Amino acid sequence: MDEAKKLVQRFSGSKELTYQLMDAAQQSKTEEVKQLIRTTGITIQPEVRFTPDGLHLTFEDRSSQNDCCHLVVNLRWS
Repeated sequence: MDEAKKLVQRFSGSKELTYQLMDAAQQSKTEEVKQLIRTTGITIQPEVRFTPDGLHLTFEDRSSQNDCCHLVVNLRWS
């Protein structure tokens, strides 16, 4: 959850970053979206899906051998 919190705080603190992210997602530039997410400083790369309307990130606890924990963050463009 700390990684998701860090990501959301970074997005909320940078209009430039969120604009770049939205622009790349709306152009279906998957690798650019992932790279922009990596620039936030998070150490866990979430599963990334996006639509023209928003961003869907799934954080998973991969340190555990069982499939126990997921955190899903949905962000809509405004």
